[in-house]
Amino acid sequence: MIVCPSCHRKKVIKNGKRKTKTKKKQIYRCKTCGYKFITEKSSREKITMEIGALSIYLYEHGASLRRIKKIIKIIYELNVHHATVARYLSTHNIKKPTKKDLLRWNR
Repeated sequence: MIVCPSCHRKKVIKNGKRKTKTKKKQIYRCKTCGYKFITEKSSREKITMEIGALSIYLYEHGASLRRIKKIIKIIYELNVHHATVARYLSTHNIKKPTKKDLLRWNR
């Protein structure tokens, strides 16, 4: 049963389709609040949990965003823009380490 993500009611009807690059997605509309939505989640996010963990580790140990991009390409054969890595790190509140932190870790 499809539930409205806005008001959480079950009074939902089909309301056309949305064409994407790869396929058509069903659009739904809530009869109660009028909210329109698609039930399928986007598969645009390239960075998986494993790649994200590697990115965080490398970044905290002083690797640049472009260096992380190259390492991901070598290990996972995946082209990721360095801005995508930066966005992932910022959404997870990862701060760039200071020189003092880097010196402490490299002892």
